[in-house]
Amino acid sequence: MLALRIITLSVCFYIGYRYIKDLNMKQDKNRDFKVGIVVLLMGAVCYLLFITDELRETIFYCSGILLFIVVYLCII
Repeated sequence: MLALRIITLSVCFYIGYRYIKDLNMKQDKNRDFKVGIVVLLMGAVCYLLFITDELRETIFYCSGILLFIVVYLCII
């Protein structure tokens, strides 16, 4: 099970790395915002895969992440 978690995390980090690399080449004006969201989501995936064990804790953490993203969108 640990190997599956590590493989899943590696795939997520690779996808995030490729996305950030593509953003740097495009010179997008919202690049910092998009990179922040990607880093936040990668941290959430890492937390969900390795730290949490309870469904209640997972739901609480995911709703917190979604609330943070919505607030971040409203600020920008």
